[in-house]
Amino acid sequence: MGKFINNSWNSNRKKICMFLALLAVNFFSFGQSVSINSDGTPPEPSAMLDVSDTSRGILIPRMTASQRLAIVSPANGLLVYQTDALEGIYTYSTNSGTWAKLVAQNDLSLTNILDNGNDAAEDTAYNFGAFSIGINRLPKSSMEIDTFLTIQGKSYQGFRWYGYNTYVDGANKLRYLNDGQAGILGFGGDKTIIGHWLDGTANSLISDDASSSISLDNSSVSIDGEEANFSIGLRGVTYVDSLRINQSYSFPTNDGSNGQVLTTNGSGATYWSSPSASSDNLGNHTATANIQLNGNYLSNDGGNEGITIDNSGNININNGELRTTANGFANMIPIAYGNVYFTGSLGANSGNVSVSKVSTGVYDITISGESYSNGSYATNATIVGSTYGFIHTDAVGGKLRVYTRNAGESSTDIQFHFTVYKP
Repeated sequence: MGKFINNSWNSNRKKICMFLALLAVNFFSFGQSVSINSDGTPPEPSAMLDVSDTSRGILIPRMTASQRLAIVSPANGLLVYQTDALEGIYTYSTNSGTWAKLVAQNDLSLTNILDNGNDAAEDTAYNFGAFSIGINRLPKSSMEIDTFLTIQGKSYQGFRWYGYNTYVDGANKLRYLNDGQAGILGFGGDKTIIGHWLDGTANSLISDDASSSISLDNSSVSIDGEEANFSIGLRGVTYVDSLRINQSYSFPTNDGSNGQVLTTNGSGATYWSSPSASSDNLGNHTATANIQLNGNYLSNDGGNEGITIDNSGNININNGELRTTANGFANMIPIAYGNVYFTGSLGANSGNVSVSKVSTGVYDITISGESYSNGSYATNATIVGSTYGFIHTDAVGGKLRVYTRNAGESSTDIQFHFTVYKP
């Protein structure tokens, strides 16, 4: 019975001690916010947890760098305090998937970054994504170098970049040396050469020396060298705004027009001009190839009249006329022809005629551009086929009229063809 009383007393004593400990600290809960302080001040409305004190702080988890990096799936904004190298508070970002060290303004000075070489031994030395050299403040741009940049080696002064100027100190000018050979060097006083230097001999590629392959100065560019005939080879597409030959002939800077040729005045000026037509006598030439008219006329005065030849070898005479002195300049080519069926329909023809059947055995033929009359035209009309009969022509209203009759001289529909000449 006594043992039971002692156990009960021990249990109650623990509860009383815990209650007294809670009374020693004011712990207040207001809605969804919690306040921990010693004076009963309610929490700030925007804070989930409001801890206030004037002589104590909050301890977050403390661990080494290896322990921090071993945390599995750290939450966004997770805070830890690293106790070993690069000691400080670190926070994790799920957006970048990296830990970042919280630093103070003084930590960003170049003096602190490069003081003992520890920070400079990292992959990068930077301030908020910007890099600075020689500046004891935050840089104003992505990279800022104060005063000047000096690249110096051996006993020579080096390359300096100061303000808007770039220059080289020392009597040797710009020089890049590598075991006695140079890609860029100063040679012969003020001359600068891009080329090859070995055992005191310069074989330059680009230089301000006129004896070199490519010479550059303030007024001209010379391409020269020791190759045979001073030849120059250009490969690929080369664009030239203007070109001058032997300081005398300069080429035009415009494109000219289609069909123009390059002409010189004999005094150094060249220009685009249209070729002038010159007289010639074809009779004193012997053709070595076919003459191509290319759809043009063989004309006396250069106009669009005369003889044309199509790709099938057909010869076309202007206005359909071919004349010769043998027949008194009469037209040797018919101006119209055609084959007319007994129904009045038109078969093969010269393309400039039409036929209408007036009545049985009577046909009117219209010739485009012509007003047919008996005194101005000569016509040949012939019956086609084995039908016997008669055929004769006449002029009616500017048209050629053809009459067909059978052997009994009665009007009969008969097939015929006709040919019309214009003497």
